[in-house]
Amino acid sequence: YPQHRIIGCDIDALAAGQSYVETFVISPRVSDPLYLTWLQDLIECEGVTLVVPTVHEELIVLRDFTAPETCTVVLSGPESLVVGDNKQAFYSWVEKNYSKHAIIWTPISAWTPDWLEDAVQFIKPTQGRGARGCRTITKDELIREQSYLSEDTLVMKYMPGTEWTVDVYVSREGTVIYAVPRERIGLAGGISIKGRTVRHAEIEALASQVALALGCRGPVCIQLRADANGTPRLIEINPRLSGGLPITVAAGANPIDLILREVAGETLRPISWNEVTVVGHFEYKQL
Repeated sequence: YPQHRIIGCDIDALAAGQSYVETFVISPRVSDPLYLTWLQDLIECEGVTLVVPTVHEELIVLRDFTAPETCTVVLSGPESLVVGDNKQAFYSWVEKNYSKHAIIWTPISAWTPDWLEDAVQFIKPTQGRGARGCRTITKDELIREQSYLSEDTLVMKYMPGTEWTVDVYVSREGTVIYAVPRERIGLAGGISIKGRTVRHAEIEALASQVALALGCRGPVCIQLRADANGTPRLIEINPRLSGGLPITVAAGANPIDLILREVAGETLRPISWNEVTVVGHFEYKQL
């Protein structure tokens, strides 16, 4: 984007992403009480006109942030932010609105050995991102570890089928501009580094419906996984840019372009995209 000056922020002074921005700024943690003051100062001092949050922890904090009139903060709708911040809240919402596609789950505090007959189950934290705290676990391991697991742990029925991550973009007017499902081929830290975009009418329609029902705006990432019978189950929603977004961009759906066009006042129309297979790679750069 040669016509724009890109400022990158991270808590890590050695963040690799600084190699790809014009200006790099070390930020405080989002949990720091001074975070919003720091952001306000950055916007004013650097003349920032667009803020694009990229990590889970920022979203709820930025919901209460009042940016200057000259600056746009890319945030989804308020209900999607609340539900996206808490997986238990999302699972309850899905049970109420899309019961056919709801997972089978229970809080760790309510789990007992006879909850499911399945020998293998799955656990994940109520809040978090990437693959942190997520793993398959046997019933015997759960019996031994239950008292040691964090109280915010959720236990889920293990689903052996295909997993889809769907990048969706909803315009300011509430129109789905694209819904691009991709299948993961290889992961690193819970982020897809090898993947392919796939046409799947049911998944595209379901992800679009969920995004609209939650009042999402801008980029959102919705994850589903098929159970043993092939039924797709909704497992997560992240109302922000996804970690594996480069795969979707390679398919022809670029949310940053769309954000810039909307900020410029353009009314967006649905776009087409291609089925592609993408393999990520690493390179070393001198800072």
